[in-house]
Amino acid sequence: GSNSGRISVDPNDGAANSLLQIWIDNAAKYTFENNGDFNILDGNLQVAAGHGINFADTGDSSVGASISELLDDYEEGVFTATITCGDGTNNGTITLTSSGNGAYYTKIGRLVTVGARLDVSSVSSPAEQLFITGLPFTALFDHKTAGQNAVTPIIFNPSSALTLNLCAEITSTHTTSILFRDNMGATGAVVAIANKIDADSILAFTATYVAA
Repeated sequence: GSNSGRISVDPNDGAANSLLQIWIDNAAKYTFENNGDFNILDGNLQVAAGHGINFADTGDSSVGASISELLDDYEEGVFTATITCGDGTNNGTITLTSSGNGAYYTKIGRLVTVGARLDVSSVSSPAEQLFITGLPFTALFDHKTAGQNAVTPIIFNPSSALTLNLCAEITSTHTTSILFRDNMGATGAVVAIANKIDADSILAFTATYVAA
């Protein structure tokens, strides 16, 4: 007869390999194995918004305090990055090429990773601090997450050499952005470097931060 829409128990009739299969439209879609595994033979597992995979039965950290054990989000995509000088109003501009302004992101739970290689097409009197803007998620800013906001910055072909060390960090300026700066060898020093960028410059970065 037709196999359209049926549940088949131990279809192979093997005592050591018993299983349960669910058939839909004449094809086996799901299998419950005798070892407890659940297999999706075709298709994806879709979880309703606000729900996820609960790892509550797993062991917790012996030194930390668990906040959540629910994995409720995974997403990957692209966004258009921009460069903003200072407050974005009276500090000049840095314009990216239309083919060199794309960036990627991956979000697992609340942890967001972004990255890009940005090609500058033109500048107009850039000054003050340099921010990468347009990030896809607002970051959480508190002392608990500060250590997770890690950025690796690179500048190719600056108009002039940096004073000492290129650094970068996630900041709440412009909602959520990446601040590129020169620290001149001093911890916490913020030296503006927008004026170090010209039409031949390339900015690259990889950053990880916790979403609010």
